[in-house]
Formats: sequence, structure tokens, C-alpha cells
Amino acid sequence: MTNKAQAKLARNETVENLMEAQAAEYNTDAAMKTIVLKFKTDCATANASSIIAETDNSGYSAEKHLAKDAACATAAALSANCQVKLDILGNIIASQSLNGTLSYYTSTSDALCSSRLMSVHNSMSENLTVLTPDYLTAAQLTAFLGQINTFSGLSGTSSLAIGGETVATKQAAADLKVTDKDVATIKKVALKYKKLNLPFYNQIINACRTPKIPVHHTPVEIAVKNSITDEPIGGVSSTFSKSKEIQISNPQGIISYITMSAGNTIATLVKKGFISKLVPYKIVRAQLNSFSVSLTPGTMTAEQESAFKLKVAEAIAAKKAAIASKLKSRKAAKVAAALAAEAVKKAEAESLSTKPTIE
Repeated sequence: MTNKAQAKLARNETVENLMEAQAAEYNTDAAMKTIVLKFKTDCATANASSIIAETDNSGYSAEKHLAKDAACATAAALSANCQVKLDILGNIIASQSLNGTLSYYTSTSDALCSSRLMSVHNSMSENLTVLTPDYLTAAQLTAFLGQINTFSGLSGTSSLAIGGETVATKQAAADLKVTDKDVATIKKVALKYKKLNLPFYNQIINACRTPKIPVHHTPVEIAVKNSITDEPIGGVSSTFSKSKEIQISNPQGIISYITMSAGNTIATLVKKGFISKLVPYKIVRAQLNSFSVSLTPGTMTAEQESAFKLKVAEAIAAKKAAIASKLKSRKAAKVAAALAAEAVKKAEAESLSTKPTIE
């Protein structure tokens, strides 16, 4: 399944959830109720087609099936547990972003299931501070993310179908296209709410946007500890040479990046009251990359600050030089290929010009 198809399935789910949650807003709107009902039916058809297409294209994988069951069971259990705390706190929005029903995950295609699993993981991660330690721990969240990436990274499909049709992919694409038309109709019908109910209109338009969903997540997690006490350090600022994101460690000392480019990179870790640190890492694509690092308590002197800034500048310069060298090599290879092709053409032309004619 393509990135685009995955994104559209995720969009459909978002629109469905919104229209179900806000049903009271259009209870007397016959036109909206009609298109929403049609949309739900078409979404069910598209989801079923995507499962069949996955089976035909990739082949059944028992390993992937088991990995999916494990990740879904964890998602349902953790969600149900976290919802108790969030409901107590009155954080209804965060609570509704989770789902403790197992079939909510298992009954969908692998692509949509991965999207739902990552969505609840991200919601839990955002609320980890209020959920820890009685309802959810950082270790549980890390283990859950590992299950998601194991499931998403395996080839094949968890769907076991008997037989199968060679036109399954085209059928799935056609069914998904029907939901595209439904979404367009929903947006048109919703135009009246631009004046009548602007907040509801904005919700619909935002939900109808197709999100960007990568096929594989390459998450990175760094556990930061005090080198003297071995206790986690919160509030550590982290930047990577491969990312523009700046992340801060949570109270459990965990720095999380949802996705990052694979390859060699350098992390810069800074917190007042500790000696700053540069750490090289190698990021492996499509799997959870977990690291640990220790920071030493202390106040950096002016000389240490200067030396650290110089190291950062040198690391950035080295990275840029490596990229420039690679681009230069590619350019040189293209020039060499062009010259070789030109030489061959010239040789062929000379050969033709010197070829004896038969009278």
C-alpha cells in the first residue's frame, strides 16, 4: 500500500470520528446526514478492500499476524488504563484520543492499524507526565513503541485470505477514490456552516485534509542519567545534526524523536548545571533506536563553553564537507559519463566518415 493510500485511510478515520462526535451540530441537516451515512458505508468498503489488496500483494505472514496481535493487545490495555486517569483529571479530549477496545485495532488493515497504534502512542507520550507512575511508565511506553515498529517493519500481511483476485489492488484504489468524492461533497455541504457555525466548519475542513504518513517510523529515544547519582535528568535540551527538531527530556529523563533520517548523526545535549556533551550515534532505519547517556554535574567554564562551541561547529562543518564531497563525486561521475558518451559518438562518426564506399 502506498503512502498516499495510507494517508487517505487515516483521513477517512479522522472525518468519521469528527462527524460521529459532533453529530448534534448537524442533527437537523438532512443533506449532511445523508452524505455522512454514505461516507461511513464507503469507508467500510474501502477498509475491507485494502485488507484484501494487502494479502494479494504481499502474502500472509504468521509472524506479522502475531506481532500485530501483540501490539494491539498492548494498545487496548494501556489505553483503557490511561483513560481512567485522564477521565479523573477531566481531560476528555486526551481520553477520547485513546481506545481500549481491541477490535478497534485488529479489525483494520495493517496500514490503518499502524496509524492508529502510533496515534495512541503519541497521545500517551504527550500525557506521560500526568499518567506516570501509577497508570503508565516510560518503560511501558518504550516497550509499546518497540512492538509497533516490529509489527510495521515486518514484510507481508497479517490478513489470511483464501484465494484472492488479481484485480484486488485496482479495486482497493477504486473504493478509496469513492471516499475522496464523499469527502469533497462533505466539504461542499459544510460551506453553510462557515457563517452558521465557524468552529464546526473549521473542524470539518481540518479533518478533511490528507495527512502525510511515512511508511516506516524511525524513532529515537535517549535515556539521560546523572553520572554521579544514576538518576534520570529532566529538562535536557537535545538537537541532532540530522534533524531541526529540539526535544527536551521528560521527568523520567527520556528524549523522544518520532522519526529521524537513518545514518550517522551527532547529538548535542545541554542542561544548565551539567557539562554539555556531543555524542555520535548511528540511526538504523525503520526500528526503535534506543540509547543511554550520562551527563556530569558541574558548571562549564568560559574555556569549556568555547571549546564545546568549537566542537559543535567542527562537527557541523565536517557534516557539510561530507555532503559536498558526495555531491561533488556524483557530479564528477555525471561529467565523466557525459564525456565518455561524447567520445563514443565522436568515434562512431569518424568511423562512418572513413568507411570505404563501394562503387
